Amino acid sequence: MNESKQNGAKLSMQSMLILFGMIPLVATTLIVCIFACLNLKKQLITATEEKLQIACEDANEYFGFDWEEWDSYGITDEEYIDSLRNMNIEMTIFKGDTRFLSSIRDDKGERIAGTKAGDAVIEEVLKKGNMYIAHNVVINGEEYYVCYMPIVVDGEIVGMSFAGSKQQNVIAAVNASIITLAIMATIIAVIFVVIIILVAQVVKKPFKQVADELEIIADGNIGHDFEIHSIIGETISIINAAKQVQLNLRDIVNETKSVATDLTDNIKNVDEISDNLSVSAEQINTAMEELSLAATSMADNVQNVNLDVLSMGDNIGIISQNIESLRDSSGMISSVSDTAMKYMNEVMDSSTKSVGAAKNISEQINLTNGSISKINETVKFIQSIAGQTQMLSLNASIEAARVGEAGKGFAVVADNIRQLSEQSSEGANAIKTLAAEIMEQSDKSVVLADEIMELISKEQEKVNETQESFNELNQQIENSLSKIDEIAEKTVILDENKVSITGSVQDLSAISEENAANNEEVTASVQTMVENIQTVTDKTGEMNLKAQKLEDVIGKFRQ
Repeated sequence: MNESKQNGAKLSMQSMLILFGMIPLVATTLIVCIFACLNLKKQLITATEEKLQIACEDANEYFGFDWEEWDSYGITDEEYIDSLRNMNIEMTIFKGDTRFLSSIRDDKGERIAGTKAGDAVIEEVLKKGNMYIAHNVVINGEEYYVCYMPIVVDGEIVGMSFAGSKQQNVIAAVNASIITLAIMATIIAVIFVVIIILVAQVVKKPFKQVADELEIIADGNIGHDFEIHSIIGETISIINAAKQVQLNLRDIVNETKSVATDLTDNIKNVDEISDNLSVSAEQINTAMEELSLAATSMADNVQNVNLDVLSMGDNIGIISQNIESLRDSSGMISSVSDTAMKYMNEVMDSSTKSVGAAKNISEQINLTNGSISKINETVKFIQSIAGQTQMLSLNASIEAARVGEAGKGFAVVADNIRQLSEQSSEGANAIKTLAAEIMEQSDKSVVLADEIMELISKEQEKVNETQESFNELNQQIENSLSKIDEIAEKTVILDENKVSITGSVQDLSAISEENAANNEEVTASVQTMVENIQTVTDKTGEMNLKAQKLEDVIGKFRQ
């Protein structure tokens, strides 16, 4: 609107057209008037001179025919001299260089006869026989256009004829003609000015209507239909171009609104997916932390089992030494039996602890397997989200390609979303692979734990049998040696089992440490995924702001 006001303060098209029409018209009129006035003045002066010359010639014929008669008798013919005054011509007849007859009167009303001509006239006319024409000649106090012509009788110059016209009369006639010409030029100029104004109005009207319609379009109303008529071909082209601009702008605005709406919906979908991914990543991160803590706890428990097994091995070594001692001195069986009973109680306690630790390991491994199952479910969810994000990126790329240059920035964002989806899919596959490895190792740990439980169960059975043997020791002292041998054999078996259990526990400890390391790697990957999801959220926020800004810009147009 400010621009319209500024344009209104400038020169309008109608004024420009009137100026362009009037300036050459006025200039041409002035030039024509000046040349016409100069030419008219020149023609009037020339006509005056010719008229004076004709008057002198007529006077010469009139007076030259009877010159001797009226010269001898002094006859005057004042009636002929005065007859030309109604034509603003004064006549004078000279005899020689002296005025004989004259229509010119002095201030007293007397004719100026008897006066002599000027020397220049006498020299040019009477002596040389030439006609003398002059301007601004003062006669009796007034300026005249004059013509002197010699009167020749029988080849002799006997006098002169004079014809003169007052200069002021000629000037008055010139001025009257100039005034008439100026009035006519003014009338013609006014007529042409009126024609120019009417033509300017005809030219201006459609342009003004087009300008008004363009202002309506500039205010955002592109649904307004307008009808403007003109008889000028170029103006019709401008009107048609303005209508086409309106139609094109209407199509562009509709398409842009549709794209902006789709973009906003897609951004909302991406934002929801990002929120879901963020929540899932947080859940995975929490689960991995719990898994890491569980793996650490399992490693500690395995270490405790290892210590218990080593302790059990030491006890088995002591039992072996005691059995050797029993072989050497069966007499000390009672005292040794008491000591052995004590040691067997310790073994039983240790075995009980081993059973509890093995149960804890088994339960912990089962918990680990449950967490891994949750990880697999979460990985499947992430892969599903990554697939949806991939499809969303593909749809966004297609929409950006349809938009053209305006969608390049969105195409870049779509490509970033696609890359993030691929990274999320790769991270999910990596997590799935690690989870499978952990599950495999956990299955091995379960097998080892079951073997430990079986061995410990056998150990408890043997210990129980040993206790029963010690209980029957006093009654069956005779069988002590055989029982001691049997115990020795069982001790060897226990020693072998101890070695196997120790190796298994060490393997389980290494697996636990590896699980802890893998958990840390998975936690780092999940953290990276969380950061990437946050980046996607930030980008979608920026895209949402841009889409909102685009909707605000397009929203000013209405249909």
